Amino acid sequence: MTEAEFDALVDESIAYMRRVIEECNREWDFQSYQRWDIDLDRRVLVFSDGPRPPIECDIQIVGVYMTNRDFWRWSWDNPSIEPGLRTELEKVRAFGEVNGIGEITNGGWPAQNEEAAWAMTALAAKLVGAKSVYRAPDEPRHVFLLVTGVRWAQSK
Repeated sequence: MTEAEFDALVDESIAYMRRVIEECNREWDFQSYQRWDIDLDRRVLVFSDGPRPPIECDIQIVGVYMTNRDFWRWSWDNPSIEPGLRTELEKVRAFGEVNGIGEITNGGWPAQNEEAAWAMTALAAKLVGAKSVYRAPDEPRHVFLLVTGVRWAQSK
């Protein structure tokens, strides 16, 4: 893939990401919830303390952006991330290998800024058909997530 083709793919991916975020938020209104939690065992992002019942989102971890080092690391290159939380990202990695895209095949690399992390997240979202994305801030890092399914949380 040429640099121009890659740049075009990133632009398409960012447009895709913006669209799915808008569609998902229109339906589920994530912003109206006061709290979010990640349950790694169940692989879900939960929004609670909102105007409607809690929402559960099936997730995959795209990667982590280190704010103190301006460094991006793909989840598939991070042994601390359980394989079940990154299975969809293997498709992204394979796409990078087939197309010779270093930004995807290199496990981690210096990122100019957080925008690069958003671009990689958008690319992953488009390649796997994610329903939305979410950035979980946890200084000094931001964990970028794909939302692959959304539903009302089951009562306990």
